[in-house]
Amino acid sequence: MKKNIELLKETFRRYFIKGTFIALCITFIACSSTKNVTDNDNKKTGISAFSFLGGISTGGIIEDTEIDAVTGVTTMKYNTGVHSEISIKGRLLETGLDYIAFKQAFTYMDPAQSIDGIRDFSFHQLRMPLTYNFQLFKNNENRALLFLKAGLSIGYTFSETITDSGTLPEYSINNFNFAPTIGLATYPIRINNKFDLGLYLDVFRGAVMYEDIYNKEMGFLSNIKFGISVKFHNN
Repeated sequence: MKKNIELLKETFRRYFIKGTFIALCITFIACSSTKNVTDNDNKKTGISAFSFLGGISTGGIIEDTEIDAVTGVTTMKYNTGVHSEISIKGRLLETGLDYIAFKQAFTYMDPAQSIDGIRDFSFHQLRMPLTYNFQLFKNNENRALLFLKAGLSIGYTFSETITDSGTLPEYSINNFNFAPTIGLATYPIRINNKFDLGLYLDVFRGAVMYEDIYNKEMGFLSNIKFGISVKFHNN
């Protein structure tokens, strides 16, 4: 039974990676070749822009802070991604593909259960966000100076390394998760009306990813990522 489950996980992982690669290719093709369609209100509909993102991130699995036997420490890592904006009658949706790296450690100390040691986590995720972007503080050119983003993010852990030292409890990992996400983006610099340079900040808190005897109600995955974004307009 265990062998069949591992085979199923490996098959899912392989096709997930292939699917995200195909989706990424489609995004590039669509952004470079799709022509905008104009509706009766003279507002453009279609893929209006695509952007490259890169920066640092912090976060990981949230331990149950009400239990003294476990303490967690996270390490700042990095993130990157490619997104596309879809304009529908002047309203903006955003989607794409993000890569996020995580690194953290749990320290266990419970003499009553003969548990004492450190568990190190290092894992890598691909995430697909889908957000509605509120356009705020428009200037004289009707261009928003700030975007407030809200939506969902679906993630899959395609690589993980967990190292134990000491006597530690058994655990289980859920590689697939989804989360509500919110974020901010601003593009104060525009060059030749072709591309914008700006900053982004995104936050998500997902479903339970990690469980052990001390983290049956917690074990949520949380992350804050921020960095620089370059947006190319599909004129």
